[in-house]
Amino acid sequence: MQTPNRFRRSLSIFPAFGLVITGVAFTSGCGKEEPPPPPPPPPAVVKVDPMANVRLDARVQWPDDREAWSPELAEAIADLANGIVNGDVELMRSALGSQGRRVLSIAMSDDDGGFAGGKIEAVRICVLHRLEDGGAELGIGIQDEDGAYLTGWIGREDAGGQWVFDGAACKPFPSERVSMLDADRLVEPSLGTVATVRVDVDERTRRMLSGESGGSDGGDETRPRDPQSDPFRMPTRRQR
Repeated sequence: MQTPNRFRRSLSIFPAFGLVITGVAFTSGCGKEEPPPPPPPPPAVVKVDPMANVRLDARVQWPDDREAWSPELAEAIADLANGIVNGDVELMRSALGSQGRRVLSIAMSDDDGGFAGGKIEAVRICVLHRLEDGGAELGIGIQDEDGAYLTGWIGREDAGGQWVFDGAACKPFPSERVSMLDADRLVEPSLGTVATVRVDVDERTRRMLSGESGGSDGGDETRPRDPQSDPFRMPTRRQR
């Protein structure tokens, strides 16, 4: 049997022992690091519709599967197509590079203005392909009462970030409807043929462009002409 003094000493040990255990547990809890919070979700990507600000003439057709890949490209193509269908020379010029503007100036050299835009029934974006160097290969189909044909263009960004287009040789693929001219790529013409936008030029300008000699310089106007041999072929409007 324990004496009272010994019993009291035993009781005094228990609080001290409990304090030591509590201290160990507290120390162990403080040493454990909390896991870091999860990272915030990535910001939502807002997809810009490159066609959002495009305004087209009612006669211009732009299929959904040939959308431009930037708003700047879309607007430049729209300017070119709207300019063609309306015969708007200034609008076309704003979308053309230096080479394209020179060709347009030659085509507009006759007294009547020289562009057959008022006769066009439909214009269609038939080819739009992204080139490896970042340029755009563009095929614009043009339809009038005589049928439809394809014109080729190459677009590139200038130093200011604006897209400009110059003519590209391609097979015109004459068809009944402009919707029949859709393709993945332009097709280069055979040797000696050039496809371009059909325009009106007077007889003197046409002879100059085709290399024919006029009556005033002693040329033989009755000699038959091979249209495929023209050094620069600018076809005139076909007779109605």
